[in-house]
Amino acid sequence: VNLKARRKLSSPDVVQIIKERLSTAPLGGARIEYILQENVLTAGLGVQAPVTIEIKGNDLKELERLTKEAQIGLGKIKGVYGMKNNLAEPSPETKIYIDKDKASMYGLSVSDIAQTAIIALKGSVSSKFKEKGQEHDIRVRLRERDRNNFNKLGRLQIQSPMGMSVPLGSVATFGIGKGPSEIRRTNQERVVSVYANVYNRATKDVYNDVGGMIKGLSIQKNYMVKLTGETEDMKASFESMRNAIIAAFVLVYMIMAALFESIWQPFIIMFTIPLSLIGVAWALLLTHTSVSAYVLMGVGILGGIVVNNAIVLIDCTNLFIARGMKVKEAVIYASKIRLRPILMTALTTILGLAPMAFLGGEGAELRAPMAITVMGGLLVATFLTLVVIPTMYLGFVETRDKIFKKKK
Repeated sequence: VNLKARRKLSSPDVVQIIKERLSTAPLGGARIEYILQENVLTAGLGVQAPVTIEIKGNDLKELERLTKEAQIGLGKIKGVYGMKNNLAEPSPETKIYIDKDKASMYGLSVSDIAQTAIIALKGSVSSKFKEKGQEHDIRVRLRERDRNNFNKLGRLQIQSPMGMSVPLGSVATFGIGKGPSEIRRTNQERVVSVYANVYNRATKDVYNDVGGMIKGLSIQKNYMVKLTGETEDMKASFESMRNAIIAAFVLVYMIMAALFESIWQPFIIMFTIPLSLIGVAWALLLTHTSVSAYVLMGVGILGGIVVNNAIVLIDCTNLFIARGMKVKEAVIYASKIRLRPILMTALTTILGLAPMAFLGGEGAELRAPMAITVMGGLLVATFLTLVVIPTMYLGFVETRDKIFKKKK
């Protein structure tokens, strides 16, 4: 279902409406899966569901038991819907149970008996038939009427290495059952994945509940149940984003230290970054935006934006001090003169980000958190910069003068 670009409802809201309307529909044993693709990027990359649980082990029955328990547990967690797994439906099969003791008496191996049974039932491709440029397999096997019951299969003759013909029924018994049609493996281990979507709740809170649910499962030895999918992707993105932010802050400090030819003045300027985090926290709280990789990207952008106001203010103060003004007078005068340019610069940036933050449409879930982060941090940091930065500058200068006077 492709949604309209201009709509009041978000994609998860539409999914919930469809889910509620189809909950009472007579499906006749069919199952409905809701795969939410927020944008073209996630659709192209095949991103997994927000909640993905991997269950690893050897016994398929035990894996099925853990899968059912995990799905039941996910269904009890608030904000989780659309539970599904990748267990393939079992397919019907004819089973042959070989009596190894009797087979060894005739000199027959398990592979000999199995190969004979497979050729009789499934057949063997002996040659190919070409017609109009296409090749068709020529499969040789018993006729339908010769393999439609176990009594006839039991009369199938197997040639023994001892030179005798042995009926298949004398060394094997037959049965009908169901077996796995597909077995998935990761790192040579059998694995079953359970998927679920999240709606109208913070993903972090859902992950905490899912982790508690996993701890409550009765997991046997040599079996592992862990939360993967977007959780691992989120951890990796957070770590890479953290390193990028630290590198950005270090580079900003180094550039300012080289330009100001000072170590302590860039430190005062960098103090605007923690001031901006106050605005970031309030903006996320008021807009009910959860912390994500896009929020961290906004914090990284703030590191290069919020320092601009402090740079202008400190540079102007240094200029007045160089002209002979006292430190206190220079700080106050610079704050008055640079108030208007600082406000104009900050407000134009904030207003420019407003459409990105509050207008909906396709991809709004990705760009809005970053814009809200920058807007909130810049708005609060702008006003605090006009008060906190001059105060810190004056305090540093007075402290420095007192220390050097005592040394003299």
